[in-house]
Amino acid sequence: MKKLLAMLLAAAMTIGTASVALADDTGLFELNGTRYDTLQEAVNKAGEGDTIKLLETTDGSGVKVESGKNFTIDFGGNTYTITGGTVGSSGTETNGFQLLRGSNVTMRNGTVMAGNYEKLKILIQNYSDLTLENVTLDARNDPQCQYVVSNNFGSLNVIGNTSIYARAGEKAFDVYYWPSNGYGDGVTVTIDTTGEIVGDVEYGSDGSGTANVAEKAKLKVENGKIDGAISTYGLGTDNKTGIN
Repeated sequence: MKKLLAMLLAAAMTIGTASVALADDTGLFELNGTRYDTLQEAVNKAGEGDTIKLLETTDGSGVKVESGKNFTIDFGGNTYTITGGTVGSSGTETNGFQLLRGSNVTMRNGTVMAGNYEKLKILIQNYSDLTLENVTLDARNDPQCQYVVSNNFGSLNVIGNTSIYARAGEKAFDVYYWPSNGYGDGVTVTIDTTGEIVGDVEYGSDGSGTANVAEKAKLKVENGKIDGAISTYGLGTDNKTGIN
């Protein structure tokens, strides 16, 4: 009887271990050899300099990146589509990604797409230092999406073969100086891509620090094609901009 019980216990432990291993193998977001079911879970676990890998094309909820993170998302040639569960500040959860100040985020090698979700107004809301490398951001199929990338602080670097697509009449990206909300250090957007940007571009401020707009809000177009109108607002009396 003791021998039988020992055998049953060993079998149960083996089954339990196998179940855990199987669960670890089902997620599509891999980080340091462990798979997670959602991108948000992987982002929460990512440490300094880590890389999250998307293993297959999939859809999912929005993702919030807290301050102080430093990691890369490698989409592996796949597509991640935001289909619900948008994120953002309390009362304004309208973002596919919200990247908070003090973080350093790289997205590369794939596509981020806005699904047709009623609350999705901004595909990426950026306050961080964000690099887009060989990435396509596509909001053409979402009639609610007003901005593909909205930049309120930090920096955006568009490099490699990166393309940004807005729906007709909407904004591919903006450069917004927002000192009245504590973002007085400003924002810089650098475009250096062999891809294309289709959609309008907004450049301006909240109107509270117009004398500093040209210095604190920088748009540097070094290489690339922009197919859209560039509009300005909230400038100083001299109407100077930081657009180069």
